[in-house]
Amino acid sequence: MQRTKYRRKPTLLSMCSFNKVHCSANVNSVRSLMSASSRLLLSIAVILMAGLTVAVSQTLIGRSVQFFEPGTSYQTFLVPSNSTQVVTITLPSGDGTLLVDKGSGASDAWLLGGNDLSGPADNRLGSTSNNNVIFCVGETAPTNRRLELSSSANAITVTNGGELRFAEPAADGSHYTGFKAKAQATDIVYVLPSLKPQGNQALKVTHVAGDTVALSWANVGGGGTHYVGERYGGGIVFWVDETGNHGLIVSMVNISAGAAWSNVTNAIVGTNDWNGAANTTGILAQAGHTNSAAKICDDYTNGDYGTGVYSDWYLPSRGQLIHIWNNWTAVQNALANYGAPAELIAQYPYWSSTEYAENQAFAVNYKNIWIPNAAKYDAIPYVRAVRSF
Repeated sequence: MQRTKYRRKPTLLSMCSFNKVHCSANVNSVRSLMSASSRLLLSIAVILMAGLTVAVSQTLIGRSVQFFEPGTSYQTFLVPSNSTQVVTITLPSGDGTLLVDKGSGASDAWLLGGNDLSGPADNRLGSTSNNNVIFCVGETAPTNRRLELSSSANAITVTNGGELRFAEPAADGSHYTGFKAKAQATDIVYVLPSLKPQGNQALKVTHVAGDTVALSWANVGGGGTHYVGERYGGGIVFWVDETGNHGLIVSMVNISAGAAWSNVTNAIVGTNDWNGAANTTGILAQAGHTNSAAKICDDYTNGDYGTGVYSDWYLPSRGQLIHIWNNWTAVQNALANYGAPAELIAQYPYWSSTEYAENQAFAVNYKNIWIPNAAKYDAIPYVRAVRSF
């Protein structure tokens, strides 16, 4: 009986016999170093070396895939043992970095979108896409969203009625201070003051425009705490009464560097030496009045210098301007300490609201405290506004 010669079925290794010089030698040398459990990886490598075509998608049964460097080190991709669903990971099309915890080599956090984490000289976390960046805890359902970085505005949102917490130093304990929004009918944006507060001041709403609420520092009332040189009420306090609760404030800036007292020069309406508000009202009410230093003050609304925005300014009387001279050093120091855009009071004539005659009014010259009477049409004197509190 003729013996049938046994012929082995072709294997992946025999598929590279077309190039025994290069392929078989490499396979045999590597084969001796690999365990049986690694044969699948070796076979895949042989197919690639032989230039054969493989399918677009391959399924490997097992928890890990290992990629070897030319030496003996390798990188492992591991599937969690408790995985209960199919997960597809799509790599970015451009250069980037996938971050893992360097301690354990595992991470439960993923960044969605094309992420450029190279950065210049700092570490950056975010997305180069035009989508919001959302930080979640657990699943990605809306109820698990904690923090959202807006792509359309320079804004950070603590989502779903959450709190923004500031923890005390760890050495002092585990307490914190939190801020939390209630149910609202509209958006509200609070704008903080640009300057630090002085003693005995608290935040006060000074202006509301649409959804924006401007806050300024204001003295806490009831203590008689106002003083000359205080930055308060849109300007600098230059006089207070004996209670310390009421006084006069001069504007932080000159509101004119030269204006006529009034276009009306044939009547006397402002003769009060200490009540600039009453004088201003009289000047504005003159028949034929169109422009004046008093009107410039009446139209004035101060900028926000951290102590409120006001529009109840008036042209000071002669006696009120003298009060400024009596407290010159304190007022000037306060203006200098604030800096630009505040302006020092010039050593120059300033219009008062007190009249000398039908066609003349008093000005106070702070260069030598000279109090001349000048023609109402004279546009040389400066204008500085005053308000009361």
